[in-house]
Amino acid sequence: MALLLVAVAVLVELTRGTSLEEEYAGKRVLRVSFEMNLSEINEVWNTVKEEFEALHPDVVVVLIDDINQKASIYEAANKLPDIISTNTFSLHRYKNVMLPLDDLVARDRVEHQPDDFYPAIIESCRFADDLFLVPYFFNVSLLYYNIDMFAEAGVQLPSNDWTWSDYVQNARELTQFYRGRGEDKYGTTIVAGWWVEWLCHVHQAGGQLIGDDWHHSPMDSPQAIEALQFFSDLVNVHKVSPATKDILPYMFVNQHSAMEWGGHTENWVGLRNNAEFRWDVALLPGHESGNRGSERVAVGMGINKKSPHRELAWEFIKYFANYESHRKLCVAGYVPVRKSVAAAEFFTKGVEGRYEVDPQNKGIVFDAYETELRDQSLLPEFVALAQRHALPHVSAMLAGDLTAEQCGKAIAEEVSNAMKMVDRFNPEYDYAGQ
Repeated sequence: MALLLVAVAVLVELTRGTSLEEEYAGKRVLRVSFEMNLSEINEVWNTVKEEFEALHPDVVVVLIDDINQKASIYEAANKLPDIISTNTFSLHRYKNVMLPLDDLVARDRVEHQPDDFYPAIIESCRFADDLFLVPYFFNVSLLYYNIDMFAEAGVQLPSNDWTWSDYVQNARELTQFYRGRGEDKYGTTIVAGWWVEWLCHVHQAGGQLIGDDWHHSPMDSPQAIEALQFFSDLVNVHKVSPATKDILPYMFVNQHSAMEWGGHTENWVGLRNNAEFRWDVALLPGHESGNRGSERVAVGMGINKKSPHRELAWEFIKYFANYESHRKLCVAGYVPVRKSVAAAEFFTKGVEGRYEVDPQNKGIVFDAYETELRDQSLLPEFVALAQRHALPHVSAMLAGDLTAEQCGKAIAEEVSNAMKMVDRFNPEYDYAGQ
């Protein structure tokens, strides 16, 4: 009932009042959804917006707040913006309302320079072979570590070939060192309120949350249960991470833990501004089988195919995606999606042969995206299934109220039931051949 009331309220707000066309009479109004979590990126947005408007005096670009949480409501009111910014695991949700971009890219190939984008990132922006997004940002899961804490404890720094066992052993040594000095610090800290870590372990062990047929969850498999056990043991057996109730805000940046699993490349800006220690990144420790499979995701701009300004929308996307705009995003802190920007800005070293800003091992983000990681499930309900249906059981396991096996079985049953109610069909799954 509460959700219904919110939806009605949003619909009322979307369908009443003075229109933007009336407010900006004589101008073409281009509505753009764009999510900004950082003030540095907000400054870039404002600069690019003003530059584009100066080049097109008859145009006003209006920022629409991130619509991903209200997409169905906007669509029902026929109020989706001209340009939709979203992540790659939301492509299935938008596939029927977004315009395939391949013909536009081919037409404007010389100007747009599609070969300058990292190919693996572009592939993530496709659905059923159609390109729907032009990327401007991406994230991969990595291992973050505090160089100073490792040095202080005399523990060898992480390497890109660490396994789960290496991770646990070194986290244990770090924890014991600080415990021996009476300091409440840990070797690592789990990510408890997000799927990025527990689901990563599941993928690494060869398990899945979302079955390929989108109608069942194999979280009761031996592989998934092994991963849940590993995650639980970090807290309850090895005690190298605090329990969920004891996790302090910003454990890593405040030096309460020497490592952080997963992280987010967007956090590099905050670490550069606030970390009072040397830090770096490594590939995630892999399962003993050698599987490092984890999450990768790109974010980009696409065009609402019902937009009355489709050509103008494409002009804006090209401008936002050009070399200079992406250079600004890179300087502000985003990992570049253009190879030319990476070469000119991201990989610039100072006179001492070091990158001017950390991390020093930054190049692995591209290696990880292209070779190590996997795209998140395209099932539209993925976020709800992971957060609302699976996470409470993971939290109960971490608290000691469920065993790993009980947790896996509970997730499998609840998520499977939820998927059957939704009754989606995976366009990439061969039902006839099963």
